[in-house]
Amino acid sequence: MDQAQHPIHHLKSKGFARFWQDLKNVEGTGYEHSICTDVQSMLASVSQVATELAGRAGSHWLDEVSADLPSYVQVYVQWNDAGRNASDQAEKIRRDRLEQILDTNRKWIKEWKRLHRAGNAPASATEREFADRVYGHFADLAEKHPSTFRSLKSAVRSFRASSGH
Repeated sequence: MDQAQHPIHHLKSKGFARFWQDLKNVEGTGYEHSICTDVQSMLASVSQVATELAGRAGSHWLDEVSADLPSYVQVYVQWNDAGRNASDQAEKIRRDRLEQILDTNRKWIKEWKRLHRAGNAPASATEREFADRVYGHFADLAEKHPSTFRSLKSAVRSFRASSGH
């Protein structure tokens, strides 16, 4: 399997990346309460999926991710709770929290590359299931708030096209 078509590669390089781009787009103000609650719910669902699938055959990368997701969710909450105003201080806090989120992403990418160093490792059933279910949660969020999560919506469409969904 071409690495670019691997469902986890798509998830880390497009899914999460586009989600973070949507966060960056509102770095100055954060999300209104209802959207923030929906994002927290989506991240909690992703964390639950990772926890549920961790430890299964072919889930080595997912084991790493599932250990990080609870703190990842907390960093998101800190990102959004930096304040409702567009002050320089709130924006700096959001920028710092987003950098923490991106550091976690870089850690996940490094681990995935280490595990797939050979290059053409096929996706395990566990990896495919994780990507499918996470993209389901991404799709729910993007469909509920289409004007807020435009980048994420694009990643969902791309995943569906590449995976035949």
